Amino acid sequence: MKFILYTDKGNRKNNEDSILLISKESRWKISNDDSAKVTGDISIPCGAIISDGMGGYEAGEVASSITCEEFSNSFFDFLNEQDIPASDKTYTSRCKEILQKTFNRINFRINSLSTLDSKYKDTGATIAGVCLLNDGNIIAFHAGDSRVYLLKGEYLQLLTLDHNLRSILLKNGEDIPEGKGKELINCVGGGLDSNYLEIKILENNMIKNGDSIFICSDGVYDCVDIDFLESTLQIENPENLVDKIKEEISKNGAFDNNSFIVLKID
Repeated sequence: MKFILYTDKGNRKNNEDSILLISKESRWKISNDDSAKVTGDISIPCGAIISDGMGGYEAGEVASSITCEEFSNSFFDFLNEQDIPASDKTYTSRCKEILQKTFNRINFRINSLSTLDSKYKDTGATIAGVCLLNDGNIIAFHAGDSRVYLLKGEYLQLLTLDHNLRSILLKNGEDIPEGKGKELINCVGGGLDSNYLEIKILENNMIKNGDSIFICSDGVYDCVDIDFLESTLQIENPENLVDKIKEEISKNGAFDNNSFIVLKID
């Protein structure tokens, strides 16, 4: 399976995004780089995550890095478990259980930072990712407003619903006040009382060769529209694909950190 990892600080002083891609044989973790790009191949099973930190200089960087670090350790342990073969019906359930336990551990760890230093008060991070499993299933998960998309043919489907005020207002048929709507109602950490990880399981007949998974932070989708992504994600050459998205983000302001992962199923 071919992959693309990309992150850029945009027009911000620092980059609070972190990226993780991991399999049994390989691991790429990019945390808080001004700009970075990695392309290559990876085997299944594997896991991919984007985390967008928040809380100001240093604090957000720490939160997103912790999030990817903890998921990296947990998923690596899961991949190396010997007691649950991929053919076992509990394989996907076991992965889901590990994701939930890891999220709870990260949530506690980040919320505990404020007891060490006041600069970490209300520090948090979004998370969005997928686990591609040997049994053919894919687990998509998120907390916050980073997103997971699935490209099937020429159609791009959003697999996650933003955990922010805008989503609630739209669901209730209410107007969105000008300049409002981005406020998060769920994330990892953030000093919130009832954080949760939303998990969706895609059965093995839902994903086919030629499909693509696209994971991104809000700095990407705030600067590009769905039609642009649908056409651009069909580009085969990874360099050209990255350049086109990068140029579109820059043209539309690049006002935030912007990070994305592309996984092309083959």
